[in-house]
Amino acid sequence: MFFFKILKKWVKGYPYYTLKEDETYPLFTLKGIKYSGSFCNIQDDLLTIKKGYSWNGCSPKISFFDAVLGTPEGVNNKEGVSKTRTPSLVHDCLYTIKLTTRKEADEVFLELLRKENFKFSYVYYFVVRIFGKKSWGQG
Repeated sequence: MFFFKILKKWVKGYPYYTLKEDETYPLFTLKGIKYSGSFCNIQDDLLTIKKGYSWNGCSPKISFFDAVLGTPEGVNNKEGVSKTRTPSLVHDCLYTIKLTTRKEADEVFLELLRKENFKFSYVYYFVVRIFGKKSWGQG
């Protein structure tokens, strides 16, 4: 039991990214939806995620001492940003606010991965379709 108490202290969820400024994305899936919340707004088919929002990229991910273990992030795109960063950001936000169906949120994730030319788009999509139900059920 003592070992698990020590391990729990060193293994925890890891916020892999934090927005340094607001970011806005056009999402036609949100057509007609208006929302204003503490970390995002939706207006005119635009999703704005506010500065300070943190998420763990493609999950699950945990930190173990100085290592981050879990689902790999994509290689960097031509702007020098992981190809999975924006899709995981938008997907995480949609899962949190639940103003779409889970399937719609997952399809947005796939659409954004494909827009980034991420070679494993469909693999990541099928993984969230299979395992995302648990996350969708959480707050």
